[in-house]
Amino acid sequence: MNMNAQDNVSPSGHLATSAYNPYNGRECLDIIMKRIYQTLKDHQDFASHITYTKFEFEFSLYFKSEAITPTTVKGKQSYELREAEKGFTVTGTSAPAPDDGRREAGLVVPAPVLTAGGMVDIPLQVQVADVK
Repeated sequence: MNMNAQDNVSPSGHLATSAYNPYNGRECLDIIMKRIYQTLKDHQDFASHITYTKFEFEFSLYFKSEAITPTTVKGKQSYELREAEKGFTVTGTSAPAPDDGRREAGLVVPAPVLTAGGMVDIPLQVQVADVK
């Protein structure tokens, strides 16, 4: 059987190898969080022009995985495939004051600044000279 380099390219365009390369837990977390973020970011209720004075949330995640666990019996190492299912629920409430919630989340907190047009909220990271 003759194989070209093109035969080893995965659908995502990366070179596929014969080595088994499992995900680690941090990679699973990053993939899940990216998908959740993208889904919520694209939802109309989370557009920047929509404002809320207070909110609550509940998030449930069902995680089903296959893990390879190395085991050593009588000096001989073997690997066992095991399935795991876990459920997680995360709940939360916004801080009583939106600025406190922004601080807790590490977000920029707008500060009132007097301009020629009156008082405006400007994120603390922005210099007044930058506002036109």
